[in-house]
Formats: sequence, C-alpha cells, structure tokens
Amino acid sequence: MSRSDHSVNMLGALKNLLQGTDYKENQRPARTAPLRHVITISREAGALGTTVARAVGERLGWPTYDHEMLDRVGKEMGLHVDMVKLIDEKPMSWLEECIVNLVSQYNLSHDKYMVRLTAIIRSLGEQGNCVIVGRGANFLLPGETTLNVRLVGARKDRVAHMQRKLNLSEKEAARWVEKTDSQRHDFIKGHFGKEVDHPLLYDLVLNTSRLSADDCAEVIIAALHRIQARKPAGVSVAAN
Repeated sequence: MSRSDHSVNMLGALKNLLQGTDYKENQRPARTAPLRHVITISREAGALGTTVARAVGERLGWPTYDHEMLDRVGKEMGLHVDMVKLIDEKPMSWLEECIVNLVSQYNLSHDKYMVRLTAIIRSLGEQGNCVIVGRGANFLLPGETTLNVRLVGARKDRVAHMQRKLNLSEKEAARWVEKTDSQRHDFIKGHFGKEVDHPLLYDLVLNTSRLSADDCAEVIIAALHRIQARKPAGVSVAAN
C-alpha cells in the first residue's frame, strides 16, 4: 500500500469515528469556561469602602456584599440584622465585655456568627463575579481568583467623611473612626492572625485622600482585567 493510500484510509477511519460521535466538520472544541473572580475591599474607617465597592460593582454589573452579608447571616440565625451588627467585625473580647447578657437571650454568639459568615463568604467566592467588603474575605478566598484591595486615607479626611455621613460632631466622628479601626484590627488579628494594614496582604492599596471613589473604581477594574487575562496555572509559557 502506498503512502497516499494509507493516508486516505486513515482519514476515512477518522471521519467514521468522528461521525459516530455526532461530530460536525466545522465544530470547534468547547472553550474552557473563564474563571469567575471576586474583588475584596478592605478599608480603613471612613475611607469610602462601601462607596468604592458599589462603584466597582455597578461598572462590572456585579453584586456588592457589605451589609447584605449581615442580612444573610441574620436570616440563617433567625435574628434581626441589627442584632448581628452588634458583633459584626468586632473582636471576641468586645462581645464578652459589651453584650454578654444578650448571648443567652438571643442565641447570639461570636463563634456562630463567624461560622455563618465564613460559609457565606466562601459560597460567594465559589459563585464568583462579586465584590465583598471587609469581614476578612481576603483571607478566606483563593488568591488565584481574588483581587484584594485595601483603601486608606488621611485621618482628617476619614473623620470629615464620617462626620458628614453620620451627622456627628468632629470629636464624635474622630472617636468613631479610632474605635472602628481598632475593632477591625483586633477582629482580623484575632481570627486570622494577620495585621490588617500590612500592604503585602493586598494586590492594590489605594489612597482615597488622593483618588476619588470613581478613580479607585477605574484602577481596580483595570487591575482585575489584567488578572483575568493571565494564563491559568499549568499552562506553559515560552521562555523569553
């Protein structure tokens, strides 16, 4: 048998095999579904965390989860969201000192809150294509599909923002910022053993005293697109 005859026979066999699997000649191989990413927003108190997160979500068409997570925790625990807010992003010691009398009455505990919160964050991570604000989400989700952002700002700007937002005096707003930063720091340290303000924990650290919420949103989305364009792990890349 000549080489040409052998090739014809091979092509014929291949055609029969493909036709046996309902193959269409112009059919292309199915593409691998793109990874579904998550953006986490860690923030100093008053550094426009929710504002930036919602600006990012609106541009991408993604849902944003901030206080929405507390609604879900409350529903799963059978509690009003205002009860959940009492321990949200608070260290365990704060719970013991301030609302210990409520624990038995409302079946509210820090451990139960963390179990529910962790499960919800990981579930959102599996679904992907969403923005999550705070609550240690950057420590709970896989790095290859997560863009971790930290928002910071000058103290005077953060105090002024909270003064306007909460209709507080300057002193009251300053105390709120200091207390909230301290509680969030202790919450992250206590549960994840990390310093919340360490820059190497984040892909981006943005200063909202220098950048507007819209500016931050544009930078975050640009970084997301760069990450989405990366080749998945395991794909070989030719050496330079």
